[in-house]
Amino acid sequence: MIKTGFIIKNLCKKFKIEDDEHIVFSDISLEIPGDKITVILGESGCGKTTLLRILSNLDTSDKGEVSYIDNKHKIKPKVGVVFQESRLMPWLTVKENISFHSKKMDDKDLNKYLSMMKLEKFKNSYPSELSGGMANRVSIARALSYNPDILLMDEPFAALDYFTRRKMQKEVINIHEKTKKGVVFVTHNIDEALAIADKILVIKKDKSIKEFIIKDDYSRDLGNSYYIDLKKIILNELGEE
Repeated sequence: MIKTGFIIKNLCKKFKIEDDEHIVFSDISLEIPGDKITVILGESGCGKTTLLRILSNLDTSDKGEVSYIDNKHKIKPKVGVVFQESRLMPWLTVKENISFHSKKMDDKDLNKYLSMMKLEKFKNSYPSELSGGMANRVSIARALSYNPDILLMDEPFAALDYFTRRKMQKEVINIHEKTKKGVVFVTHNIDEALAIADKILVIKKDKSIKEFIIKDDYSRDLGNSYYIDLKKIILNELGEE
């Protein structure tokens, strides 16, 4: 699999609201690896989702460029997107939602994604019969069945309760370990970022970006001193302390 990452150079984006211009971000440059879990962290309205939409080609920038690399060659990655809402088709079953984009998906491939997301017993269920966490699993399985190089996730667990959210965070780590796909994950929750990230990109109030690389031997124990100290540093960068 191509480990294609993103290189963002001098990116600018603004919206016009009535007679005023709203600058989402101005002249940002950063690199997102194609084989890690990268979390984009910031408060609501800071431009996280807009940046993700530009990476997924659902939106365009006003200036700057996004290039794609696999260490040597510029190659546009195949991306899978998981939105905050599961966006399942209510008239289709779980297995039909997962295979919706591909008429050629065979049972072996379908069963692989059902198994990966622990959905085997629910393959003939409809979205209305699923819990929020289960619907999220289906939307992730659907994105994975597209066989993307990178998985883009826009606050997919924001509406879930704490316990379900923790389970789903662990699923993201498991998916990354099993598939070796890169993940770009948007959130405004610092605990969530520290629970799953290899790299955190903090969008600050002044629209600049601060980068944090999580050490390799981090146990992801949210009660350890490394986590507590890093959380304080990030809160300070966000202007919350």
